[in-house]
Amino acid sequence: MMAKEISPDNVELIKEKVKKLIKEGRLDDANKGINKLLKIHPDNLDLLQLKAIVLEKLELWDDLIKITNQIGEYKIGDEVNIYRRAKSLANLKMHTEAVDDYNKLVALNPDNMDYWMEKLELHKKLGENNEQLHCYENLIAEKPFNMELKANRIKLLIKLKRFEEAKNGVERLLKEDPENVEYLQMQLKIYVDYLQWNDVISITNRILDIEPKNEDALKMKALAMEKLGSDGELMKVYEQLLKIKPEDVEILLKKAALHERQEEYQKAADTATEILKIQKDNKEAWFKFTIAMEYLRRHDLAAKGYKRLMKLDPDNLEFCRGLLNLNKSLKDYPSQLQCLDKLIEASPADINLITEKISVLMELDKNKEALKTLDSLMEYSPKNTRLMFLKIKILEKLKSQEGVMEITKTYVELDPINAEVWKIRARFCKEASMWHEAIECYNQLIQLEPDNKEYLREKMILHNKLGEYNELLQCFNKLIYSDPKNWKLHAEKTKVLIKLERFGEALAGLDLVIAENPKDIKYRMIKLDILEKLDRQDEIITVSSEIIERDKSNKNAWRKRTEAYEGLEQWPEALEGYNKLVSLEPDNMKWLEKKYSIILNLGDKKEQLDCLSDMLKHEPKNNSWRFARAELYFEFGDFDKSSSDLQKILQSWPDDLDALKLQLKLFERDGDNKNLVKTCVAILKHEPENREVLIKKSEAQYRLDDLGGLAKTYARLTELFPEDVELWERQLKILKKLGKKSALLQFIDNVRAAEPESEELYLEIAKIQEKLNRLDDAIIWYDLLLKRDPLNERALRSKYEAAASLKKPKEALMCLNSLLELYPTNKEFLENKCKIHEALGEYDEKISCFDKLLEISPNDEKILKQKIRTLEKAHREEEAVETQKVLMQKGISHLEDYLREVLLLGQVEPEHENEIKQLCRKYDINKIVYKETHDRISGLKTLSPDKDEFWDLPTTKT
Repeated sequence: MMAKEISPDNVELIKEKVKKLIKEGRLDDANKGINKLLKIHPDNLDLLQLKAIVLEKLELWDDLIKITNQIGEYKIGDEVNIYRRAKSLANLKMHTEAVDDYNKLVALNPDNMDYWMEKLELHKKLGENNEQLHCYENLIAEKPFNMELKANRIKLLIKLKRFEEAKNGVERLLKEDPENVEYLQMQLKIYVDYLQWNDVISITNRILDIEPKNEDALKMKALAMEKLGSDGELMKVYEQLLKIKPEDVEILLKKAALHERQEEYQKAADTATEILKIQKDNKEAWFKFTIAMEYLRRHDLAAKGYKRLMKLDPDNLEFCRGLLNLNKSLKDYPSQLQCLDKLIEASPADINLITEKISVLMELDKNKEALKTLDSLMEYSPKNTRLMFLKIKILEKLKSQEGVMEITKTYVELDPINAEVWKIRARFCKEASMWHEAIECYNQLIQLEPDNKEYLREKMILHNKLGEYNELLQCFNKLIYSDPKNWKLHAEKTKVLIKLERFGEALAGLDLVIAENPKDIKYRMIKLDILEKLDRQDEIITVSSEIIERDKSNKNAWRKRTEAYEGLEQWPEALEGYNKLVSLEPDNMKWLEKKYSIILNLGDKKEQLDCLSDMLKHEPKNNSWRFARAELYFEFGDFDKSSSDLQKILQSWPDDLDALKLQLKLFERDGDNKNLVKTCVAILKHEPENREVLIKKSEAQYRLDDLGGLAKTYARLTELFPEDVELWERQLKILKKLGKKSALLQFIDNVRAAEPESEELYLEIAKIQEKLNRLDDAIIWYDLLLKRDPLNERALRSKYEAAASLKKPKEALMCLNSLLELYPTNKEFLENKCKIHEALGEYDEKISCFDKLLEISPNDEKILKQKIRTLEKAHREEEAVETQKVLMQKGISHLEDYLREVLLLGQVEPEHENEIKQLCRKYDINKIVYKETHDRISGLKTLSPDKDEFWDLPTTKT
């Protein structure tokens, strides 16, 4: 059955109804109505556009794309339709297709900035940087004063590494807004990429002037300082960062590393400990702590650190090796053994580790286990002489002499010409007191190395142990007897005698040899050696002179004679000898140095200067000699040459402390204050606590009128020498000139921490606090003074005034009490004390003050009256009456006072009765005084019960 066709008029009616539904927000109903119409008129453009509106409002993007595609077939290039389609594609995250539509839109309407902005956002999501840049350029062309667009464009240029364009753009932005932190941070990124670290520091300082707690700027500044190696200032930056973010592990690690570089190992360890409080298993922090403990020689803590690291990273054998080395220092053999087992497990074929384990087992007296391990190893290397030697050591500890002898026998069987093996066997023979067997070993050694006198000496020692002295001498005598003219045997015998320290016989034998060889210098040289051993300086000079006569260029003879003269402190002769040695060996610096030491003894500074110049010709890079010459030039007043030498030293060794100190003298002499300050800074890197240099620096800064630098220098001086009051006072004067409140407050905190003993300084600080309207802080300083001197009058007076201004009566009262200890009759103090007791409601104490005042001024009517009123308030009526009597006896100054006095006393003279009644009426006394006196005046019982007028009181005493 076919659907009934709707007439055109009805279509229009339904369309109008749909539009009304859309306006009313009944979108689902509207959608249903359109769908009915579209079934009948599927190609009706108006209906399609209505449906597009509804779908857009319902955010049914998939359906909207289909409708816009359908509309597009009829209305090609329709801007609204394309925009709907683009919007649908973007919402469905079909960004590439959406961009195509936006390209059509900007082509149709290039002045519509909304299209460009939406297109820009799509390019951002697609990561299409160049296309974004194109959008920014169009947007900025339309909105040239939009700073946000310009800033975003520059960020994109930085991302594209087009730094030159970005740099120019940022500079233009900063001209417009030089304090804009966002622009400065963009500029910072550019200079970081350029690796221009000095500029990076400059920019970060600008940012930090605006935002002192800008974490990113501080981190960039730290990075720049790391790159520049500015370790001194870098620590301050780390501290600033940690104030902002105290638990920043990354910064704490860097701080620990910096302490490590500066060899501040305790501080490095403390910083690592801070990290471990935050992250108890931070491996890097544990490692830094452990290394610091190693440098501090806290091997026990370092060992604990390595153990923790091994738990955190069980597979890291380096930690195991570190612990092994520490255990060697601690001689913790059980722990060494554990480490070795772990390392051997990783490298089971490492002979070095296994042999080390064997050594540890031996230290633990686990010799049997060591021997077992060694035997297992020797199964694979049975002929390894190193392992065999180790086995000898173990058998020695086990006192297995038989085993040792057997192994040494195996040695010589394996390698009969190995001299080392024969020496080992000889040693064990001696330990077993097998002297003849040992001699046999040395015979073998002498056969192997006939020129080695050590073996002959050892053999002679063995003959000596056996008491075979005749045999020993017979050996030589037989040789000489068989060849009596062989002077060489005599010479050899002499050598043996020399080895036996029988120098007298040796000299006699040498004389025979020399007689046979009068022209042979060699034996005189041997004799010279013996004389040198005997320290016979005069004979050395004689024999060496004989040699020199025969050989003018004999360096040894010249050396020994010269050294003998030197030993006898015959300096001119010694100098002549070293001059000769220098001429014989002009390139031998030893002689020049010796010559220089002699010249030093002679004290001829001109010759010292010449000698140093000769030495520097051979070794121009020897800064020690150059410095000595620079000192001499300075002493001779040749300041240019002195300066020249210093410059050369400092070119290669810019931190040479002695050179810097001498240069300081030159700049000081020349009045070069700028360079004087720089040199002081360089010296202070090495000797940061050098007071003299700090003072010189401050003097130069004063002459340069550098108040800021001068303040810092005095801050350092007071930090180092807090007991020096004069330094604090100077620093305060400078800070007052600078007028920086924050610096003054910091100074005050520093003084409080150091507590130098200076009344004037404390008072000056208190005055500053008062000027700053910080009276509480001023009181703190007065208290510090009073802590040292509880009766310091100036402090007490000032503290009283401050406490009074702050309305702190108890503190003010304490000050007055102390002042009255000093001045017990001071009326001002007593009167002020009365006021405070009044404020505190302490009437009894106030009355005591009045009593003291009356002791000073017994006729003071004002004080008497005040005392009476106070007695009344304290309910001490009888004392008030007695005091009133005293006052009356002293005379009446006012009629009203008289009236009060009369009423208080409870008596009226008859002749005054009418007068008093009139006064009572005039002053309404029945209302004023009656209430005050009713309960206190005795005799009121006589008052008539039906009368309440005060003037009707009886006039007689009760």
